[in-house]
Amino acid sequence: MTKIIKFLLLVIISGVSFTVRSQINIFYHLTFQGYNRSFIVHVPASINSTSHLPLVFVLHRSGGNANLMLTKTNYNNIADTANFIVCYPNGVDGWADGLMATGADSAGVDDVGFISALIDTLKNHFNIDSSRVYAEGLSNGGFMCQRLACQLSGKIAAIAAVAATFAASMVDQCNPVRPVPVMIVHGTADPVIPESGGYFDQSILLLSTDSVVNLWKQLNGGCPQDSQITFFPQLGLSPSTSVVRYIYGLCNDHSEILWYSVIGGGHDWCGVQSNGSDPGVNLDIDVGVEGWKFFSHHQLAQNIITTIPGSSAPDVMDVDLFLRHRELDIFLNGTEKWVKVSLSDISGKQIRCYIFEFPSEMEQFSLPDLNTGIYLINIETDKYSFVKKISYIR
Repeated sequence: MTKIIKFLLLVIISGVSFTVRSQINIFYHLTFQGYNRSFIVHVPASINSTSHLPLVFVLHRSGGNANLMLTKTNYNNIADTANFIVCYPNGVDGWADGLMATGADSAGVDDVGFISALIDTLKNHFNIDSSRVYAEGLSNGGFMCQRLACQLSGKIAAIAAVAATFAASMVDQCNPVRPVPVMIVHGTADPVIPESGGYFDQSILLLSTDSVVNLWKQLNGGCPQDSQITFFPQLGLSPSTSVVRYIYGLCNDHSEILWYSVIGGGHDWCGVQSNGSDPGVNLDIDVGVEGWKFFSHHQLAQNIITTIPGSSAPDVMDVDLFLRHRELDIFLNGTEKWVKVSLSDISGKQIRCYIFEFPSEMEQFSLPDLNTGIYLINIETDKYSFVKKISYIR
């Protein structure tokens, strides 16, 4: 069960209009899975009762915390300029990213569930655009972002993983419900998570960075074999490093994979000088800026699907729909001899009709280019018929 138990800075939004006239950081506590979880929310000055703003989660590394990411990443300034909300959550002894290398993983913390609950909580307090929720993380936080892409792709529109590859043991657990835009940033000289892969902590097998790219190409489908290559100019601030970007896209559902290879780069957040302690920090790019530019090109085809009262029968509880841009997936119970699917506008005017004989458990077909609006999907089979109403936001 999820419950907010404390506000250090209270902003009451329920039922009233409001305007925040200057940028603020709000410190929250949230009870989830029995843990007292804390997080910081940065709100830009332009927020008001009618603004529906994107939301970006920024996840810290193992041993880090929300406040360090707030000061390290420059994301507040990016949010103030681009007009979105930033959330810096704290892990419980790291993030439960699935590698089984943190205290959170060992304790069975459900961080996918926590981020999902956090999205719902923030939507209750701010006008969040549900189709534009993103996550970027460093190291352990980057691994966690990829887990979110695998297991929370219905809520997370795109992710960026910095200094993080992918655990071989997690490949079979990565089943996104849609193609996910993914951005990967990795240093070729990373001493903690080697770009070439191998064993971490002597027991955890990690994929190489190019294998991670290929994994997401396979999961997303429809990606071009060749990439678009960009060599970033060296600004002279970090002469021992340089950046090459590879773009694979567009893939299915307008997704893409971006790979920033930081030549000579170490295990850190590009664009931020870490007191000169790491010569591998590249300053030619700011991965927060690059992350937001990437995120701003992607959003969920947000579809609120509700059944019209009285139109659904109990024996079709196994039937489900998944609508995304230009595609409709219908999940059936597998016993139908035929199925007829009709798509109509709210007035009942039929737009498209499909008929399948002896359908499989999942049927997928392309839709015409739909505008934002209310639509009706009528499903008839030899055993039942029902209608679902969908609110489609393009």
